[in-house]
Amino acid sequence: MDELQIALAGLGLSWAEVWALRADRRAGTLVVVAADGRKFTATLVTPGPAPLRRVRAIKEIKPQPEPNADQE
Repeated sequence: MDELQIALAGLGLSWAEVWALRADRRAGTLVVVAADGRKFTATLVTPGPAPLRRVRAIKEIKPQPEPNADQE
């Protein structure tokens, strides 16, 4: 849990702001959906022992605009 809390802090989020979270320790990935709808994906790295995992790369996933049903 400490690792996740550190990773969330790296994303600029707290537990109270998390709506959904998926972490894959083996792949080193973290996907977070914030309560306000923002989506983040992060790559975790291990510079030393596993408990010292840190967020290496953060990418906010922008929602794609839905196609306009009026256009044909």
